[in-house]
Amino acid sequence: MVDRLVSAFAPPRSVLVTLLASCLALAVSATCKAADEPPAETWLRGADESLELRLHGEILDANGQPAQGANIAGTLVFSSGEKPIVAAVDGHRFEAWLPVNKRELHSVRLRAFNQGSTQVVYRTLMTFQLRQSAIDGVRMQLAPATQQVAVQVLADAKPVPRAWVRAELNDGHAIAARANDDGVATLLLLPGQPVTGLTAWNDDHRIGGYSLVRAPKRDAHASSHVVELEKCRAQRIRIVDDQGQPVAGIPFTLRVATPIPDVNYVGVNDDFRLTSDAQGNAVCLAFPDWEKTYQYVELDSDAWHVPDNIGFEDGVLVIPVKRNAQRRSIRAQLTAHGTSPAGIDVHVQSFQGERKHNSDETSRFTNADGSYELQVLPDATYCAYSFDSRWTGAAIDWIPFDSKNEKVAPPELSIGAGETLTVMATAGTERKPLANLHVNVSQQHRYSWRENGETRTGISGPHYWLQTDDAGQAEIHVTPGTVTAGVFTEDWRTEETIEVAAGQPATLKLHRPVAGPRTIRGQLVRASEVDAPLAGLEVVVGAVDGNFNDVDRVAIDANGNFEIRSAAQQLGFFVRTPDGAAAAAAIVSDFDNPVALMLRPTLQYHGQLLGKNGEPLKNHAVRAIVNLAANERFNGIFIQSFEAARIETRTDDQGRFTLTGVPGEMRARLHADALDGDENGVSLEEFYLEPGESRPPSVNRLAPSAAAVTPDPLAVRYKKLLRDCRLNGYGLMVVAAADSPEVKEFVSRYLVDYQENKNAARFMQFNVPANSNELSNDDRRFMAEQGWSTPPAAGVWAIACSADGDELGRLNLASITANAAPQAQQFVNQYAPPAEDAQEKWRAAFELAKQTDRRVWARMGGRYCGPCHRLSRWIDEHQTAIEKDYVLLKIDDFQDAHGPEVAKRITRGKHHGVPFCAIFDADEQLLIDGAGPLGNIGYPTDYEGKRHLGKMLAKTKQRLTGAEIKALIESID
Repeated sequence: MVDRLVSAFAPPRSVLVTLLASCLALAVSATCKAADEPPAETWLRGADESLELRLHGEILDANGQPAQGANIAGTLVFSSGEKPIVAAVDGHRFEAWLPVNKRELHSVRLRAFNQGSTQVVYRTLMTFQLRQSAIDGVRMQLAPATQQVAVQVLADAKPVPRAWVRAELNDGHAIAARANDDGVATLLLLPGQPVTGLTAWNDDHRIGGYSLVRAPKRDAHASSHVVELEKCRAQRIRIVDDQGQPVAGIPFTLRVATPIPDVNYVGVNDDFRLTSDAQGNAVCLAFPDWEKTYQYVELDSDAWHVPDNIGFEDGVLVIPVKRNAQRRSIRAQLTAHGTSPAGIDVHVQSFQGERKHNSDETSRFTNADGSYELQVLPDATYCAYSFDSRWTGAAIDWIPFDSKNEKVAPPELSIGAGETLTVMATAGTERKPLANLHVNVSQQHRYSWRENGETRTGISGPHYWLQTDDAGQAEIHVTPGTVTAGVFTEDWRTEETIEVAAGQPATLKLHRPVAGPRTIRGQLVRASEVDAPLAGLEVVVGAVDGNFNDVDRVAIDANGNFEIRSAAQQLGFFVRTPDGAAAAAAIVSDFDNPVALMLRPTLQYHGQLLGKNGEPLKNHAVRAIVNLAANERFNGIFIQSFEAARIETRTDDQGRFTLTGVPGEMRARLHADALDGDENGVSLEEFYLEPGESRPPSVNRLAPSAAAVTPDPLAVRYKKLLRDCRLNGYGLMVVAAADSPEVKEFVSRYLVDYQENKNAARFMQFNVPANSNELSNDDRRFMAEQGWSTPPAAGVWAIACSADGDELGRLNLASITANAAPQAQQFVNQYAPPAEDAQEKWRAAFELAKQTDRRVWARMGGRYCGPCHRLSRWIDEHQTAIEKDYVLLKIDDFQDAHGPEVAKRITRGKHHGVPFCAIFDADEQLLIDGAGPLGNIGYPTDYEGKRHLGKMLAKTKQRLTGAEIKALIESID
């Protein structure tokens, strides 16, 4: 139950001397590519699955001298499971041969210590660091573990003598201790070393624990903690295959947590490390006896995986498993420049994995001659790259095996010196170096693949996990190009990007503006119409700058004063009285002055909830979740909002409801319980109440209507599509394709998919039904009038038309042959409408605005955006009224020449999505845009969107009357 030291007797010193002499002799041999590298034979042995890498090093005491009585414990961490390392120790030196290709290796954890003392050191080596560590050796310097952390173990509020306590530390390391007779376990940690998780248990199979970095968050640097043992039950578990049959002999680890949304894990001990018996069953004796739990399993198996979520059936926790897919073996050769190709980690990743929501990843270390073997999924597209701390190579797209053509293609990977990238981490106005900070450095490689008839894209590439030294620096070698470095700690996350040029070392700086928490003071006051005592109220304070994840509650005194400590750059503050009659909220980034909050009366939100067939839902739970969100988009990773309040009620007999106590001028989202019992509920709509407003009750249907939708006749669909083409400047392509997977894939890839051919987005496609049984008599007459026929049995025909429906050209392919793809691409390119010039459209619109004394209503839209087309139709239907005051300008940032550049003038460089509108005066000055209180209003069909569009028109009109604006807003469907 505690960390184990697994060591072997050291070989005789004469053997070590002989080995050292042979290493020195081999170091000058021609087999070594780099002058400072020993030959591979001294640190690498075996091949393929039997390949082993020699990890060696020395253990020094706190003064830098050879440690007396030194010892070392280690663990190989695989993608599924762990295995202790067998190390040979001779004095202060150690050696271990690591089997690096037996399973998917993730990392190596080492813990060195002095027998009988409190000196210790922890080290984690990622796979990309192993080769250089084998060459250079690992230097581990002990430090006194002087930080004492007391953990009180309780059960039913009483101390539990002799209980076990396990503490998770940074980098996945852990230590264990046993409590004394008072139920207190004392942990000895390095100064400043955080505790990230605690688990306690006793011999009667009771367990308790929590992660300190999950909600509710706890202080990872506190000197004392309390763990309450939970009431537990014996939980039966069954492992079954996809036919529901039991699967025997699968070892697994069960992990249990509190339910969504907190999902705080209790931790594991031996009670949670189980193996299924002959009937597929296992029993966890220490399963927390909670009403609701969240759980998942880690299979220690290379033959099975868990394809779906696990769940309870008649009180049994059922774990569905599925056999791993048959893989193909691919042998390849790594090319090295300036070094030996031996011992390099080759890593491949595909998003076409067999596990749902999981990519397929595999890696292998190269043999001494640079050869290696990979087990991969047939027909999947992988990103492949070499992985090392000193040497680097470019990532490539790779399809290892084409089963249709029985084509095998080994990856062509090479490795070389790369460029030196130094990451510097600092904090505060004095830019103090941040030592021992974990930094993630990545080089993103974008690639695409075909899946289910469409082109999909993904991002992969090498990720290096580094730790800064005492000067706040870390170094890695990268290929020239874009490199991103980020910090991902429990309380600070940020990212920065740099372009690394060939032949030029680069430095990337990560700066934390505030070195540490500072005191922030504030005061709460009441509006004149509010009469509520201030004493006893709490202010909810949360970081919304994206770099921190703090949410806390602070008491307010009788005078409305409060103070907090935070290092965040932007904070949200929220107060609500117990009766919900008043609330205050603010987003603040200037803390030179006290934060000012004002309690104002809250508002009511009225609505009605209907079922699938329009019937009122009676006595149904409804809630509003109020969020406080950032005003600006920061360069951070954390979510820039937090939940401020949750207001609940139930519907009456007519499905009507009223939510009282809703804060005004805050984002809120309406939720309801799901009809199928899903504990996550159903998200309905967002709303934003303004003081003094008068809105009609909202009406929400909890489930879509089951009524079938009858498609329009072909002639009607064709007319509508031509209109969309005319309004948005696209051509029309009529396509008739045989009903076969091969032909459908061909049409999708070469006539429709804009990622395969950008010009395909210059058309809107009209698909003629392949099955004549789908055609009505009217449809057949329409096709005859157009001169269209049903598609050939194994081919496709297409007609390119102008936006007016005039035929431009035809493509006829009786079958999909080898030269069909270039013919289709040529056809698309030949008849695609030319791209418009966004710069010229912008110039012409503002010139006309000056001549006619009007504003410019500019909007961004896209080919594949349904709301963009709806907005275009609405504008077209009301063009006469709108053009009284506005020159209309539409930009397509994907298709138009200079589109991205001109689009930034409309969005001011912010990310809003499409459609997005902005109104300018004739001198190109922005007057107002479509960023409403809930974000981009798009094509505004909800109350907030219509209200904001009304404000846009009211603010910028010159000739339109109030009645005309009201009529325009009311006409929106």
